[in-house]
Amino acid sequence: MGVAFALCVWVTGVSPELPLLLSVVFFTVVLSAIDLEVRRLPNTLTAAFALATLVCIALASWLHGDTGALLRASIGALGLGAFYLMAWLVIPKGMGLGDVKLAPSLGAVLAWFGWPQFFVGAIAAFFWGSIVGLVVMATTRRRHGVAIPFGPWMFAGTWTGLVAGVPVTNWYLGVAGLS
Repeated sequence: MGVAFALCVWVTGVSPELPLLLSVVFFTVVLSAIDLEVRRLPNTLTAAFALATLVCIALASWLHGDTGALLRASIGALGLGAFYLMAWLVIPKGMGLGDVKLAPSLGAVLAWFGWPQFFVGAIAAFFWGSIVGLVVMATTRRRHGVAIPFGPWMFAGTWTGLVAGVPVTNWYLGVAGLS
């Protein structure tokens, strides 16, 4: 966690985004470790992450004087939260309710930084989860009933979106001939 904290400070410097990124680092490490160990995302921690995200985004938006980013973060939270809720309602065994409760915070973080980060991060979570699921299936030689904790891959997708959202989006738009 310390190395990740230092990396965030090195990349962003002292900026309005720094508390948000440090919060994401902290909850990435803590919630991923818990989910990998006991396959649960405790309500108290997902609620604490939601509160920290709200406070950090509100503060950063205020310091930047950018209410548009605050609105975008709100839409991202609602959008990703609704998507995960629908996925859980359609296939309740495919995802835990803790993942549904985590999604709005991650959606807000991603969207606050921009739509490219949001879309790449949202998709990357399923990409990383699928890769891990396929590896587990191959190593256990099982084709059905393989369950993996999804929280860590939601965080991996979030970090992928934050780090590579813009370049991946630009690459995709160039390949699709849309740029």
